[in-house]
Amino acid sequence: MTVTYRLTNLSSSLLCFPPPSVDCYSVDGELAATATPPKGVVGPRTGRGCAADRWMDRDVGYDIEQNWIKLGPLQSYAITQESHAIGLTAPGRWKIQAGYVPVREDAQSRYQDALKERGCSSVPELHSPNVTISVKEKSAK
Repeated sequence: MTVTYRLTNLSSSLLCFPPPSVDCYSVDGELAATATPPKGVVGPRTGRGCAADRWMDRDVGYDIEQNWIKLGPLQSYAITQESHAIGLTAPGRWKIQAGYVPVREDAQSRYQDALKERGCSSVPELHSPNVTISVKEKSAK
């Protein structure tokens, strides 16, 4: 299933964060969605995971300037990518929830001074409300 994740800055400050991984635990943060199957249906396996570490010998100010996403008030960041954590495999009402887990604290601590110098705030952990998707049985032709 292809999923579009959109983060919109509803604050009045500049938000800065590295491009997050999708469906893959990473020190840079992760965007992921999960699907809860209808009663009596075995859901898709999740937890593929990976652990991609940042290039820590790079100058953190340069890294923020060149690679991080910067969102001013009311600006959005969107990424569309295939999700390996969602597989709507059976008919019924599926509950979908998406979330963002930010940069790991031990990695973010190296960036604190550089973020402050640039007037950046970091993005907190976020979770969407549940969305229900009805999957219909495939009709025979």
